[in-house]
Amino acid sequence: MSGITSGSNITVEGVPTVNTKTSITAASPSSVSAGVVSTSVIPLNVGRKSIVITNTSAQQRVSLAIDTSAILDKGITLYPHAIWVMGEYTFSTGAIHAISSMSTVVLSVQEFN
Repeated sequence: MSGITSGSNITVEGVPTVNTKTSITAASPSSVSAGVVSTSVIPLNVGRKSIVITNTSAQQRVSLAIDTSAILDKGITLYPHAIWVMGEYTFSTGAIHAISSMSTVVLSVQEFN
């Protein structure tokens, strides 16, 4: 870069674009039930890019586990009305298991492929 000195102006033609996002498609929203015994509530999906899970209960906790049995209050625990978004550092295509603190809890699910 000869001829450039401190205080010189540099002209850049065009605007460089960096795209770090991957296009994803939303699957149909769904709901699943979790009870007091660990159950696979969302199957393995090799096309999964992300998932959002909401605990719709006003009183009960739900714990989630990926590719293994869920244990109440261990791993990913959703308190009433809490939401979990599978992100870059929690990403898995594996089955998601759930267990609730009392009776049956409905989880709202939005998966992206």
